[in-house]
Amino acid sequence: MRDQFPETVLGQVPEIKAFQKDTDIHLLSEENPDSHALVESFRNLRSSIIFSYPDGEAPKTICITSSVPSEGKSTIAANLAVSLAMGNSRVLLVDGDIRRGTICKKFGLPATPGFVELLRQEVSADAIIRPTMIEGLDLVSSGKLQKSPGELFLSPSLDVFLKEMKTRYDYIVFDSAPLLATDDTSNLARKVEGVLFVVRGAFTSVRYARECLKRLRSRKAPLMGLVFNRGYVSGSDSYYYYHDYYEYYGGGEGGGAGEKKKKHHRKVRRVESQSPSREDSSNEEA
Repeated sequence: MRDQFPETVLGQVPEIKAFQKDTDIHLLSEENPDSHALVESFRNLRSSIIFSYPDGEAPKTICITSSVPSEGKSTIAANLAVSLAMGNSRVLLVDGDIRRGTICKKFGLPATPGFVELLRQEVSADAIIRPTMIEGLDLVSSGKLQKSPGELFLSPSLDVFLKEMKTRYDYIVFDSAPLLATDDTSNLARKVEGVLFVVRGAFTSVRYARECLKRLRSRKAPLMGLVFNRGYVSGSDSYYYYHDYYEYYGGGEGGGAGEKKKKHHRKVRRVESQSPSREDSSNEEA
């Protein structure tokens, strides 16, 4: 990532084996043993966002996007919002993918009325904001999906909505459509205070990603940085150690601390000996 792009990499979300075979949105859960590394990675991303602005406040309105579908932008948006709420912030998650938005299904909430109806000035903000099962997190669903949304993101109602929500929430997180699929996101990106661009490991085309980042810069979008999603976790990676030390410090069951430490050192040597070299893993994909 750092070799291919000059932008700052703000976070890395590891590949979780239990989630590899589907494309569903998996929400953070402390109770699910398969998602502990996921929880930790989003805490890291949250901290990167909050503490990357020492001379000023971190962006309150954040748009999550990517170059093409299936790169995990909706999962990143939903879980970033969840993580921010877990940090005792009041957060509003907005499904801004008004062509194919489905985040409401994950939270068990209705799709309409939603963001589309607000942009069309058919409903008020209070009519579309719904509480979720997570304390401190509210959701605005996409609304009635549009094949040709036209100039909805250029509507003055979006500016009014953002101004009002900034007085009621600490953070407003937008999911959005992929940049190469539609021009909607380019218009939305200019309205927010920060944009996070998602790159999926062994999937995203470097050429496509560079084109999208160039487009964001040309539109004067406030690009915060990149998120490396579903990346390979090597033996020297911090998330690998999190997995192991979570068990060592009481997250797992069975076995004494000394035995777990011995297993850790054996595992480190085994994984490091099997890790691919940079030359072997370099290709056109990020």
